[in-house]
Amino acid sequence: MPNSGAFASRRGERGEGFPKSARLLDGAGFRAVLQRGRRRSGPCFTLYLWIRPGRPCRLGLTVSRKAGKATERNRIKRVTREYFRQHQIRFRDGFDCVVQARPAAGNSSNGTLRAGLDTLFAPWLIASPGGGTDPEATPCDG
Repeated sequence: MPNSGAFASRRGERGEGFPKSARLLDGAGFRAVLQRGRRRSGPCFTLYLWIRPGRPCRLGLTVSRKAGKATERNRIKRVTREYFRQHQIRFRDGFDCVVQARPAAGNSSNGTLRAGLDTLFAPWLIASPGGGTDPEATPCDG
């Protein structure tokens, strides 16, 4: 695929992306977070968060088939990764987290998914100067 290299270089030029260092990649990492972490739930997601000061923040995602077909599951993962990437500099402490999508997430708009993540991550975010809200944000349609 000739264009794949061009896409990768454009992404690298912007300094964006989701590097392996920001992901939980193996079952042992997921199990540690699920066993040792704090749990918070909302209509669209369940968040397990294990605070580990002095370490980089890492994200693990699980989206079951109950959330919808592959395109819906991929959209949920894409929105969640993008949220995590954009908010990473606002997180208070280093932590590992696992975000599990609930079935209601598959029927929800991207704005609703972001609002759900805002609610779950709120205790660990440093307030932003603008403090704006997302115009698409509504409770998950369950």
